[in-house]
Amino acid sequence: MNEFLCKVSLLAYLFCSCIGSLNAAELHAILVGDVFSADIQQACHIDLKNMQTEMQKIAKNGHYKLQLKVLAGKNSSSREVLRVVKNLKPEKNDAIIFYFSGHGYRTENNGESPWPNFEFPLERVGLGMKDVIDIIGNKGATLAIIIADCCNIKIPQAYAPDLVMSKAIARIPVRKIKTNYQNLFCKTQGVIAIVSARNGQPSYCNSFGSFYTRSFLASLKSAVESRKAEWAAVFDQADDKLQTVLNVHQVHQDPIVFTNIK
Repeated sequence: MNEFLCKVSLLAYLFCSCIGSLNAAELHAILVGDVFSADIQQACHIDLKNMQTEMQKIAKNGHYKLQLKVLAGKNSSSREVLRVVKNLKPEKNDAIIFYFSGHGYRTENNGESPWPNFEFPLERVGLGMKDVIDIIGNKGATLAIIIADCCNIKIPQAYAPDLVMSKAIARIPVRKIKTNYQNLFCKTQGVIAIVSARNGQPSYCNSFGSFYTRSFLASLKSAVESRKAEWAAVFDQADDKLQTVLNVHQVHQDPIVFTNIK
C-alpha cells in the first residue's frame, strides 16, 4: 500500500513537473547591434556579447525559457527588426527585452519626445524608438523592457534618414498618400520651375547630398503623408528645412520658385 502511494505520488510529481515546464514563461530577447559603422562596431560587438550573456543569466535565474534573437550583420536591416518586433507573440506571463546598440539621432519631428531614432547606415533609413516602444508595449507581456544605447543629438531634418515607420504613416491610409501624389502630379496643370540659388549665389551640398534637393524631398514626403497635399506647402516647408540646414553651416542660399499652375 505504501509502495503504491509512493508510486502515485511520484507520478503526480512528474506530471506536475512536465506541465510546469510546458507552461514555463518565456523571455523574448531581441538584441540589435550596428556591426558595420567603423567608429562603433567594436563597441557594439562587445555590447551584444555582454547582453547575450546577461539574457542567459536572466532566463536561468528567472526560470524563463529563452527565445533569443540577435540581429547583427546582414539580418539587422530596419525592416527585419520591425518585422521581428511586430511578430512577437508573447503569452501573458512572458517578458520581452529589446536592446539596441548603434547610432541614434533626432530631428525637429521628434518634438518634445525623449526617444531618439535608430539609424541603419547601410540602408540610410531610421526607425523610431517610440514606434518600437508602442508596438512592444501593446503585446500584452507581463514585463517589457526597451533599452537603447545610442546618441540622441538633434540633426536637421534634411540630413536625417527616412523613417521606415512613423506616426504620420501609421495614421494616414495608403490610399490617402496615393491621392495626395495624384493631386500634386496628376491633377495639377501648368509649369513649375525651381533653381536652388539666386544669381551670384553658390548652392551647397555635403556627403549626404545637395541641401536643397534633400530639403525638397523631405518636404514632399511630409506633404503626401499629410491630410491634404498642396504645392504651396511643399515649397514653403522645403525653404524652412533648407534655412535650418544653412544656419547650421552658417552659409546663405536663396532658392527661386516660379509657378504658373492651377
